Amino acid sequence: MDDQPTKTDAELKLLMKACWNKYQLSGDITHLIEAVRAAPFFGERELASEIARLLNSLKPVV
Repeated sequence: MDDQPTKTDAELKLLMKACWNKYQLSGDITHLIEAVRAAPFFGERELASEIARLLNSLKPVV
């Protein structure tokens, strides 16, 4: 996560909207994980990592 370039507020807003739309269409939580990993969480990167980890654990193994 630390290697991601910093996104502007406008870029984050577009990404969040896209992730949410993709999730609503597919029900695939991978899109929620992408959104969580990109969200700044007020500088609390560990929070984003933990939420992404928990969501990832809900994904069915294929």
